[in-house]
Amino acid sequence: MIRENLLPSHRIEARRVSRAARAWAMLLGSGTIVVAFGGLGTQVATSAPRTMPVSLQHQLEATRAELGVAQELLALVERTHEASRLAQSTPDWSALLTVIAKEAQGRVVLRAIGVQPAADGTWSISLVGHTDDRQRVLEVRTGLEATGLFANLRSGTAQGVSQQGSIEFHIDGQLSPGASR
Repeated sequence: MIRENLLPSHRIEARRVSRAARAWAMLLGSGTIVVAFGGLGTQVATSAPRTMPVSLQHQLEATRAELGVAQELLALVERTHEASRLAQSTPDWSALLTVIAKEAQGRVVLRAIGVQPAADGTWSISLVGHTDDRQRVLEVRTGLEATGLFANLRSGTAQGVSQQGSIEFHIDGQLSPGASR
């Protein structure tokens, strides 16, 4: 079947022109809207920021000051906690010195007592002194071992005798695990 258009040609041409005009109008209108929103977005992005109300600025400043005080307090608490932790892990040296003095009393004269942290978390101890009898050094070492506070004690004496007739000695070892608590 062959279709024939019965409309006059001037109407067909008018319809075609009208459709083209509507299409161009919609295209230009859409373009105008896109350009307008782009310009508005650029203006908003580049405009000066709005200022906060004065009451909010004061509240923000007060909150920042409180935050600064809280941070200082937190730092103080952290330092106190660290000092407390270190103090708890350090032996009571006065009790240790009392035990050593009791065992050495009347037997030997101590010149130096050294205590240092060892790599394994315990404490190494070193006693240096003099006495007039080698047997007294062994008695002191045995007495210290009997307290249960010391482990791996070794003793030694100097080869010669000092001018006063006394023998130089040293006792080295470690505080027993748990003795420092």
